[in-house]
Amino acid sequence: MPKPPIAWTTQDEQRLTELKTEAITFKDTAMDVALKQSANAVKANISELDDKQALELLEALNQWQTTASNDTTTTTTHAAGESSGLL
Repeated sequence: MPKPPIAWTTQDEQRLTELKTEAITFKDTAMDVALKQSANAVKANISELDDKQALELLEALNQWQTTASNDTTTTTTHAAGESSGLL
């Protein structure tokens, strides 16, 4: 015979409401876990790709690298007119 269900409390309801309204980051989702597992699978089996697939993967990684470096580089100008790139 199954155990009786645990009673739902006011605290449980409040936490559920908070979860519904909080911003959830991608790293806190199952999709992030699946993405990392897929990346690990590609790394482990990259030798199985044909030339076309390998080229498409390389192009996607190069595009990602270009986009990622553009997103993280900020240039600031100092009062003396010199600029510096900050990561």
